[in-house]
Amino acid sequence: MINFYHNSVLQNAGGSLTSSVYIYSSTNNYFGGLEFVGNIFSNVAGGFAFSTDAAVQTNNLISRSDYNCYYTIGSYVAKYGSVFVSNLGGITNIISQTQKDSNSIFANPKFYSNQNLHSYSI
Repeated sequence: MINFYHNSVLQNAGGSLTSSVYIYSSTNNYFGGLEFVGNIFSNVAGGFAFSTDAAVQTNNLISRSDYNCYYTIGSYVAKYGSVFVSNLGGITNIISQTQKDSNSIFANPKFYSNQNLHSYSI
C-alpha cells in the first residue's frame, strides 16, 4: 500500500495538457493499494487536477480517495484513462466516475503564493 496523505500540489504552468498529479501504471507491473486522503490538487495552468492512465482505472489500483480538494481553471477537473471529467458538476462528477471521494470538494484553495501552499480559503 502506498499512502498519499495531506499534501498540497500546485500546477501553475504548462497549459491545458498538464496535471497536478498523474498516476501511470505499465501493463507489465501492476501495483495497488494507492490511497489519496486529505490532499489539495490544484491546477491553475488550465489542465487537470488529477489524472491516471487507463490501466490504473481498469485494474482499480486506487483503493481509497477521500477528503481531498480538487481545483482547476480548465474545463476538466480530472482525466481517468480516456474519460474526461468536467468541472461543471463539481465533485459529483468525480464521485460518479470513481465511486470514491464522497467527502471531497471542488474548491479554489487560494494558496498564499506559488511557493507557500498554505490555504486561506478552506
